[in-house]
Amino acid sequence: MMPSVTIREAPPMIQAKDLLCSCPYCKSRKSSIDPIPIPQHFNRCWKWTRPKISTPQKWMNIEPYGKCYINDYQSKFLNPQWLWIKYLGWSYIIPQYKYHIYTKKYGWLYLLQKNGYNLIYNYKTKEWDYMENYSDES
Repeated sequence: MMPSVTIREAPPMIQAKDLLCSCPYCKSRKSSIDPIPIPQHFNRCWKWTRPKISTPQKWMNIEPYGKCYINDYQSKFLNPQWLWIKYLGWSYIIPQYKYHIYTKKYGWLYLLQKNGYNLIYNYKTKEWDYMENYSDES
């Protein structure tokens, strides 16, 4: 049984303007406050589609994400990238916002380590939970 952890405030949110760069796709957006269709944006924006170096992948324990299936280049977190995180599945990591992640299954999450436990704030449900209570199965 996991102990009770009380957290009173919701973490800060990433804003639409944080995801925009000066590429033609981002410039074509009418406003930086309009909702961004995340999967389409990550596929069209130059900032997120730069080529990545491919090397053999392995399971690595990466703070604050836990067990990730990534390669040595990805583990340096030099660029935004998709990676597989145990319990969360496919997740998009943005290095300058390392505690905010976007997952295909759960949407935007905020990660926090407190008293030795990995906690997640789910922006959809507006609730905190233990990472272990999530499932990476489809």
